[in-house]
Amino acid sequence: MLLDDLVTRAYKDEITEFAGIPPKSSYASTETPACSIPSIQYPLGFIFDPRRGVFEFSPLEKDEKGDEKTLGLEDVQVGEKYRLYFTDLIGELTRYDTAVSFKCIAKGDNILFSDFPVFEYHSRLDKAISLSNYTRITEDELITAFKNAGIQFMDFTAKADREGGYEYLHLYVELLAKKSPKEVENAIHQQLYANDGDYKMLADFFDYVPVKVNLLLKGTVAKFLEQKAGAFPKWPEWI
Repeated sequence: MLLDDLVTRAYKDEITEFAGIPPKSSYASTETPACSIPSIQYPLGFIFDPRRGVFEFSPLEKDEKGDEKTLGLEDVQVGEKYRLYFTDLIGELTRYDTAVSFKCIAKGDNILFSDFPVFEYHSRLDKAISLSNYTRITEDELITAFKNAGIQFMDFTAKADREGGYEYLHLYVELLAKKSPKEVENAIHQQLYANDGDYKMLADFFDYVPVKVNLLLKGTVAKFLEQKAGAFPKWPEWI
């Protein structure tokens, strides 16, 4: 079972070949703890457990327009994306905005004999990074760039910062194979330059490489997660 869905989705075939079975996933966070169980019928899908809390879903299109109406588990539609609000019934009775979106991929899991909807992780809603108002780079886009460049990593995080009048995308990466920061920087820049027209325009207009890479020591992410008492937070934008 893997807990970073975007990375797992990008390397699903490789993981299946290595392990002999398709990977399974779930959703948990510091605020929600373990509020879902993996789907068996749908690899990388999971079911929110109604015994764990109250789940409210705001359709993503309406949510972005400020519509505060939410739906229950029984009202979600296959193919639609939703923002999740969660109220924990086991810990503190607090309604929590996860700031994460999920896609409903099925109504039920026949192998588990469940009629509850099955979801896949879609994206974090507040993690697109804007560079000089030219381009907005998402986590999914960066993971695709890492994969296409053949760069294997344990995890990464990113932040935008300004230096000398230019805005840079700073990547903090824990690699699995040894490479220099410049090698990783050039590879990611080439991928973004080739596949993101707005990024290409930014780089060409100001004649610079908007990416800077900082390599982390092996074990950095694991040590951070250990400090969170066994929870599974997505580590912050910078450490």
